[in-house]
Amino acid sequence: MPERSAYTDPLGMTASYCTLIQAHQRNFWHSDNDSRTLLPAANGAAGKAGIHGLSVVLRFSPGGIDAAILTCSTRRRNNLVKSVYAELEQQLGHVPTFLKTLAHSNRFLKPVADAYLGLQGESGLSDKTRELVILKTCRLDKCKPMIDQHTELAKTAGWTDEQLQAFDNPADSATLSFYDKDALRFVELVRSTPDEIPADFWTQLDNHYTSDQVVEMIILIGFYSMINRLMLALEI
Repeated sequence: MPERSAYTDPLGMTASYCTLIQAHQRNFWHSDNDSRTLLPAANGAAGKAGIHGLSVVLRFSPGGIDAAILTCSTRRRNNLVKSVYAELEQQLGHVPTFLKTLAHSNRFLKPVADAYLGLQGESGLSDKTRELVILKTCRLDKCKPMIDQHTELAKTAGWTDEQLQAFDNPADSATLSFYDKDALRFVELVRSTPDEIPADFWTQLDNHYTSDQVVEMIILIGFYSMINRLMLALEI
């Protein structure tokens, strides 16, 4: 299996992708064509494996991998990726980095891109509450790129520096409303013990938010947690 590596946009005209593959001494692999099917190879064999739409040449020796990465070639974007990128550019003005990484997998790029675009559309939450939920999620995940991005978006939505600082310890803050504090607490509970949220807290939350808003907050927490983990795992 590939180890974590520099996962960049695999389908750009000049993009390249290099991956490090570990092989057990008694179980080397190669392919006799440029496909995703890998076949057992004898020690000392050189193999060419099609990985994520790119061809990677590996050379093995009796003691292990002699050259983990020999060559990496690039290929043009396929029509699916072009189409997804064009829609993102049209609606957002850019292609988010994490979605470029997902272009390594044609199965997941479009569904995740569609979900992401859907979350950028009409919302039952105010811009301030929406960014509160996302930023708190990113802080709990300690995903710095997303924290930086959504700190700026939170300020644009109307949060002050003092209020943003209070997000980490909202209980005693005089700058946050009861609604804000409940939303921040809800993020913490959904992230930590979603099946153990106290009944009295649900009652309190229902007094401040509609059921549609609560569901949207849960979706935002889950979706941005996924993005954060993807970015952290691949060091995007």
